[in-house]
Amino acid sequence: MWCYGSFRLSETLADIRYTWARWLRTDLISEIPLFETPLKWSALVAFFVFIFGVVGLQYFLNTPKIAETLIETEAELKKVTWPTTRETIGASTVVLVTVMILFGLLGVYDMILGNVTSFIFGLTH
Repeated sequence: MWCYGSFRLSETLADIRYTWARWLRTDLISEIPLFETPLKWSALVAFFVFIFGVVGLQYFLNTPKIAETLIETEAELKKVTWPTTRETIGASTVVLVTVMILFGLLGVYDMILGNVTSFIFGLTH
């Protein structure tokens, strides 16, 4: 997710229209040999934002309070009784059938309400 956000940031910075930020659209390197594309300042800024985020996340996860919480969570998860494959398949089947029934009902309700609304307002398809 962080990687995708950084990628979108580079595209947004490259499309920026403000005069004070035109340097973000200029090429830092005219062509990267392996990718055959120019390296823009916007991509470099986004790369450093990505690295800063990864380092920040690493630092955050290694704080004693967070590390202790993760250890406790792991210990609690070892106590969980997980469902068998058969139970998981059964529960998933119930969910899928329920979703399909609701999908069909909503489609029918939408069609009925659309026809009623068209009739009331005198619209034709």
